[in-house]
This record gives sequence, C-alpha cells and structure tokens, in this order.
Amino acid sequence: MKKRTIAIVGYGTAGQALSILLSRDHHDVHVFERAPRPGPVGAGFLLQPSGLDVLWQMDLLPQVLQHGAPVRRLYGETPCGRAVMDMRYSALDAHLHGIGMQRGALFSLLAQAWEHPGNLQADTAIVDVDTDNGRVRDARGHWHGPYDLVIAADGSASSLRTLVQGTRLDREYPWGALWCLLPRGDWPHHDELRQRYVAARKMIGLLPVGTRPDDAQPRLSFFWSLPRAQFDQWERDGM
Repeated sequence: MKKRTIAIVGYGTAGQALSILLSRDHHDVHVFERAPRPGPVGAGFLLQPSGLDVLWQMDLLPQVLQHGAPVRRLYGETPCGRAVMDMRYSALDAHLHGIGMQRGALFSLLAQAWEHPGNLQADTAIVDVDTDNGRVRDARGHWHGPYDLVIAADGSASSLRTLVQGTRLDREYPWGALWCLLPRGDWPHHDELRQRYVAARKMIGLLPVGTRPDDAQPRLSFFWSLPRAQFDQWERDGM
C-alpha cells in the first residue's frame, strides 16, 4: 500500500478512530482540532455490537469492557407505568449486548492508542479546503499541506462539508438534552437503559455508563430532553 499524507479535521470519536487506523496502515496522519484542549463532549452513550466489533478489530475491546457497563435491555414507559419500548439484545443472540460508556473513558482510551499524538494540532479551526492542491486553511489564514487526502470529521454541524460538491447539510435537529453524570449507588437497573416519556413532548432517562481511567466510581448518565429553542429560557428559570 502506498504511504499517503492525510489530514483529518476534528478530533472527536471519528477523528480519533481514523487517526489510529490510518496510522496503523503506515500513513502519515495529521489531525486539526479547533478546541484549545481536546476532550470529550457529552456525558454517556450506548455502544452497539457493531461499534464493539470495530473496537475489537482495533484491539481496544478489553479496555472498553473494563470501563463500560453491559446493557442488555432498552426499556421505556409512560408515567403511569405502561411500557412503550421493551427490547432485549438476547432476542437477537444470547451473546449480544450493548455497552454504556462515559465519553471521557472512550476519549482517553482512543487517545492513548494513537502512536503519534505529536501530530495533533489543537486550537486550530480549519475553515477552507483547497481541493486542487490538497491544502487546508485555518481561521488565522495559515495554509497547511499539501495532503493526498483531507477528511472532514468535524461533526454534525460540519463547516467543511458544504465545500464538497454534491454534499448538503440537513437542518439541525431541534431537540437537545440536559445531562449529567451521577454515582450509580443502589440503582437497581444496572444493565438497562431506562426512559420515561410524556407522549413525544418530554423524555427522561438513565443509562449505566461504568467507570473511566481516572475515576473508579460506577456512574449513570442522566438526560432530560429539551427543545434547543427553550434552553435560554430554562437557564433563566432554573429548576
């Protein structure tokens, strides 16, 4: 395989995984991240078996299983206790399950697995791509490159995707969520995602997300749905 020089824009989960996999294929990988101090964004998430398979191929599955929490059931109900969602992985295969994980844990494991952390350039927002010459321009006006390949991994609100012909941005999703991490304590549903709904207007949930390398306390990810347009009002009103 011919060695390529590759630029990745964005050091989230996708950018981290790409940096590891492409470097292992002996390419020269450079990553640009706009945050001054790259780190995880968000509380917890649920890794599905397909994602776990990728992490297995990256030789990271043992570390993920060490810190994550197995999730075998997805359950949602109304305030009066009527079940509206009840899915178990065992209905597909007895060996399948998801893994609830803290974003900080996965970020740390992926960061440690990249053999060339010196090729990460933080506090560098890429705003333009010169596709003819394989270069990228940062917000300060500096050009970087040339590269054989430029990969835009700068998230769902990508500023670079519109520069690629034939690609479009979908409208932003109007809902978000308030979230925090809580000690698991005596929470009885240690292997379940639990949610409660008021029609489609309100949703609250708790997901076991295990530990992270710098914190051995098992935790839950708490989230409460909220339309983005109502966030400022919620901040003003408080709890």
